[in-house]
Amino acid sequence: MKVSMMAALALGSVTLVHAADEPKMFDVSGYFDLYYQHDFGNPPVGTSPFFEENLRGFDTRSDHYRLAAAWMDVKYAPATSPVSFYATLLAGDTADIVAAGEPGGVENWKNIGQAYLSYKTTGKVPVTIDFGKFWTPIGYEVVDNRANDEYSRGFNWWANQPIYHTGFRVTAPVSPQLTLVGMIAQGWNEVQDSNDNKSFLLGATYAAAPKLSLILNGYFGKEGSDSGDVNGIFLAPYADITLVDLIVSYQADPTLKLALNADFGNADFGDAQDEEENSLGSSKFNGVALYAKKTLDAKSSLALRAEHTEDPDGIRTGVATNYSSLTGTYDYALASNFTLRFELRHDIAGDPAFNSDDGLKKNRTTLTFAQVIKF
Repeated sequence: MKVSMMAALALGSVTLVHAADEPKMFDVSGYFDLYYQHDFGNPPVGTSPFFEENLRGFDTRSDHYRLAAAWMDVKYAPATSPVSFYATLLAGDTADIVAAGEPGGVENWKNIGQAYLSYKTTGKVPVTIDFGKFWTPIGYEVVDNRANDEYSRGFNWWANQPIYHTGFRVTAPVSPQLTLVGMIAQGWNEVQDSNDNKSFLLGATYAAAPKLSLILNGYFGKEGSDSGDVNGIFLAPYADITLVDLIVSYQADPTLKLALNADFGNADFGDAQDEEENSLGSSKFNGVALYAKKTLDAKSSLALRAEHTEDPDGIRTGVATNYSSLTGTYDYALASNFTLRFELRHDIAGDPAFNSDDGLKKNRTTLTFAQVIKF
């Protein structure tokens, strides 16, 4: 789906909003995310977008002006019906990269980030049931650039967390402080299941205090494929995956937000088909990221992220090592719908893992200038 098609869809949807008898049932929003990045290591062909070579999410090219994402959210929610529909349409590099491990094929699903029906019950505890494809509830960072403190995604987000799921999700606010969520899904970044096994998530969000919130998610299931086919988690053969995801967010004052996101994962290869495939036995993948965002004034803010991720067997990143980074992002709003983002980031790997004009290196520094245009 080209950018021009996205723009046409947006225009058509806005026209429909104004023409409808009940305009409030429709909501359309979105943005364009463009960036120019310079990698001081001067990799010969830019930075590869492939998982094992880039490790940076969606800012995948050095010394190129790129469309990271053309994004449109569509919501249809009649006021008199318990049923609603949500969709996210995508184009640009983000669309290709999100769907890179999709067993059903990149081209089949890359332009549909989300598409799900939602049903909300009535009663003392209004339960919401979603069915379809939706973004994962795991992690502090998200695919949607508008909601992130930093411009680039961290190693912990990219290596240790899924991006999307397809299946059923149930959300229940059991008290003003506690919300529970449960999910049955095809798997880790999968619309088409790669192994005919389902994955599960149980989570809780707890408002411990007016300024403090805690989120705990547990994800488990059989992932990967014993045939070596493309699969959402980039593992072959099968592995029993367990992931615990913790998010702590603290609003210190109206202008300062602090957060922590920690992930503890384990892949058990006990069901591998032969001794050679089973050589790993089990492998852990872990990461922790610390965040701070300071609002400077009505138009600008400064965000910092420090993180460390470990992949000792290379099952998530392709290189058996650890990764750390320090990132600073300055945002300036030229208008309510136009934000400039400036980011300086320094990455460190325990072993050579980053492309440069002199081969693989342990360090990488990038400077990124991005523009986010909302509609």
